[in-house]
Amino acid sequence: MVNEMAVMDLFQKHVKNVRPSGNNNYMGLCPYHDDSKSSFSFKGDSTGKFYCFACGAKGNAIKFAKDMGEDPRPFYDKPLINNGTTTVKNKTVTPKVDLTDKAEEYAENLGENYDKEYYAKAQRVGHHKGGLVFPYFDKDGNVDGLKYHKPNLHTEGNMSKRWYLEWLMEYYPRNEFLIIAEGETDALTLLHREYSVIGSSGGCQSIPLILKIFKEFKGIIICYDNDDAGRRGAEKLAQAIYVALGVKCKIAKWREGLPDKYDISDDKDGEEFAFALDQGCEFRPKPTNSKKGFRVIKMGDIDNENFIKPEVIVRNLVEESCLTLIAGGTGVGKSWMSINLACCIATGLPLFGHFEIDKPRKVLLTQFELTDGQFKNRYNLMKGSFQSSSMLLSQNFNYVVIGEALSFTNQWDNIEAVLSGGEYDNGVLIVDNLYTSTDISMSDNSEITTLLSKMNYLMKKYNIALVVVAHNNKGVNKEGCIDLDHIQGGAMLTRFASNIFQIQSSTLSGDYRVAKITKVRDEECNLLEIPFKLYWDTSTYTLIKGEIIPREKLHFLEASERWEIKLVQDIKSYEGTGNNPEKGGIWTRNDIWRFLELEGWSRGASNEVKVTRFLKRVCDWGLLEKVSHNQYRIITAELSDA
Repeated sequence: MVNEMAVMDLFQKHVKNVRPSGNNNYMGLCPYHDDSKSSFSFKGDSTGKFYCFACGAKGNAIKFAKDMGEDPRPFYDKPLINNGTTTVKNKTVTPKVDLTDKAEEYAENLGENYDKEYYAKAQRVGHHKGGLVFPYFDKDGNVDGLKYHKPNLHTEGNMSKRWYLEWLMEYYPRNEFLIIAEGETDALTLLHREYSVIGSSGGCQSIPLILKIFKEFKGIIICYDNDDAGRRGAEKLAQAIYVALGVKCKIAKWREGLPDKYDISDDKDGEEFAFALDQGCEFRPKPTNSKKGFRVIKMGDIDNENFIKPEVIVRNLVEESCLTLIAGGTGVGKSWMSINLACCIATGLPLFGHFEIDKPRKVLLTQFELTDGQFKNRYNLMKGSFQSSSMLLSQNFNYVVIGEALSFTNQWDNIEAVLSGGEYDNGVLIVDNLYTSTDISMSDNSEITTLLSKMNYLMKKYNIALVVVAHNNKGVNKEGCIDLDHIQGGAMLTRFASNIFQIQSSTLSGDYRVAKITKVRDEECNLLEIPFKLYWDTSTYTLIKGEIIPREKLHFLEASERWEIKLVQDIKSYEGTGNNPEKGGIWTRNDIWRFLELEGWSRGASNEVKVTRFLKRVCDWGLLEKVSHNQYRIITAELSDA
């Protein structure tokens, strides 16, 4: 373990006017800028995390030591813990730390200033039958995998999508380039030369979303061996990173004339590697949505192209190889609807008794919000309405058991693993919901782009339609009618989607929901942007499409606004009585004021303004019609007509 006294000694050596600030925190003058206000804060524990409130400098003891010109090695904690035997695949493994002749030979390539014994032990490089063995650490510093080099290359343990030295990335300075080297030896070579580096271990072309940390660095440079295989591998990896994360990489370029298969560990003094970095250029990603790439087609040849229009799966809502969003506020029934939709697709029965489905298809529902027990209960309540098609339901509807512990983590690689079996080709994947399926920030466009790239990749590769449940931003009811801008994730998400269906609770009645199709890309839709009611069928626990809603905004009024509707109702009740206009007649502003004065209103300046705003608002809502200047006709005051 890192000695806390060593951490304190490090900071006290370079930070002036150190004073305690509670909970093992300390303040002092920042050594990163000319500080006069004690803006620098640091932890007096083994991490040594620090932050300057003035200049923004931040990091941990390792970074601070490097920045101050001190030896950072005493503060590398993780690789030195759990140094005993470890269990890998039910086998007890004890990586050896003593260096063989081959390891010594390898260490000589690292330069004269390399502390061979320290780094060999720190990284626990050992030997096995005359070759080297490299341990892979998890985030807690435990060995959870081994990679053997020669005489027989093989691995043990959890090596899926692993990167050598991956655990070190959290310690690397973010203002530097991150180098991706080909394999363990090259990665260690650069680490010992104090580069920020990880090593590809093979089979890393499917990029885990956890590596979104790539985006935090100044840039990514890939340096593979100097041969055709190395160049192809570097380009393939750069393409994979771009598709998964939206990050463009540079590829290092070795000097012409170097031997075939020349690599980083062959470079004794590091000069050739420095040259390769300098000569490297940005990789140009290939288009991700076409096997043939970006090309120009003469319109005279268009009929010869095999362009296929996506088939409609659910009319106006779901199309092949396209993204559909189901969006709404909390508690409106989105999860119920996703189960209902899955049942309809599996059986071919129309959604809401209205939206036609072309034929039964395979559908996979991944539910990240409900517990498995909650899902089972809802499905059992609903399935009775599909009793006539129970066989299709059993054959075509599959559910992914997630469990509560996996919520709010990145699950898209796990989803892909299920799809990779090929069972859902030409089928539908439903994800409920977007925000519990991933830990990305929905306010960060770069992170949203990464996730959308992953979605696009899955739709194209596995030929599936994707339906994703999304949430509304908080407080959208106050803004009135259902709108695309209400969806959390913003324009990046809504532009990418082909179809969008939004649903919201009505403040006027709990018996139904207000629904609206707000986007349809490739179909003619007679319901586009037209609000309609969805009723709960309490016997089948499904939603049924109802009538059109002509005055949508009335359904989203705050309680404080209801007085205006009540006032229209009261005014209308006086039609045809006394000196008031006949039913359906014209109310002048003076007529309205005569009524208001009977209700106790005083005709002062502030109330005149209030009446003006009232008249404009209820006209906008469609309750009153402005006939001419200061003349109005009551259209309706019945909320049931809204």
